[in-house]
Parts: sequence; structure tokens; C-alpha cells
Amino acid sequence: MMAHAIGIEETNAQEQTIDSRPDVLNTQDTSQELSTYKKLLLLEIGSEELLNDALKNPGSWKGRAEQIAELQERLHKLTARRNDSLTIIVDRKKTNELEAQLAQMSSSNAQLEREKQSLRARIKSLESALSQMREDMRVLAERELLNSRIFSILRGFLNLD
Repeated sequence: MMAHAIGIEETNAQEQTIDSRPDVLNTQDTSQELSTYKKLLLLEIGSEELLNDALKNPGSWKGRAEQIAELQERLHKLTARRNDSLTIIVDRKKTNELEAQLAQMSSSNAQLEREKQSLRARIKSLESALSQMREDMRVLAERELLNSRIFSILRGFLNLD
């Protein structure tokens, strides 16, 4: 019986050894699988430090897709702000340009107004001179007529003698 008991124990020991081999294989497979997953996580997360932080605080870690979406949203908001700022800058530049043009036009308008007044005064002066010349021409025409009569009378006297 002892031999039989020893045989049973050996069989049990062999079965346990055989049973433990799959556990060893499972443990090795699991370690290898764990190592593979860890490498994949490192690729996803970026560094060992970030991986340890993600494992310690699983709810705080964001995946690449989530980070990309968040960064795209931030980029969209910043682009919108930049465009608004550029629009304001362009509007200010346009406003400044328009104000400068308005000031220039106002200055030109004032200068034209002064020239207009000067030309009106010159026209008045020329009209006055023209009026005086016409009067002088009328007087000369009257004198010529009188001179012509006087000469006619004098010729008449000279022809009688």
C-alpha cells in the first residue's frame, strides 16, 4: 500500500507539475501580453512618466483623439479671436485712412473756398475795370463825334474864306 501510496503521490505530484506548467505558460503569456499593452500605451501616451500618472489617476488621462479634438477646438477659438482682432485692426486702419482722407478733403475744401473767394474778388475787379473801360469808350466815342462836328464846322469856316 505504501508503494501504491507513493505511486499515487508521484502521480499527484506529476499532475500538479503538469497542471502548473499551463499556469507558468499562462503567466508568461500574460506577462508578454501585459508588456505588449504597456508598449502600446507608451506609444499612445508618449512617456513612462505620463503612463504612470495615467495609471495612478485613470480618470484624468485623455486619449490622443480627445486631445486632438480639444486642441482643434482651442485652435478654432484662437483663430476666431485672431480674425476678430485682425478685423478690428483692419477696421481701425480703414477708419484712420478715411479720417486722414477726410482731413485732407476738408483742407482741400477750405483751400478751394479761399480760391473761390479770391476768384470772385478778381471777377468783381475785372467787371469793374470792364465797366470803366466801356464808360471810357463811350466818352471817347462822344468826343470823337464832337471832334468830328467841330472839324466839320472848322472846315466849313476855312472853305468860306
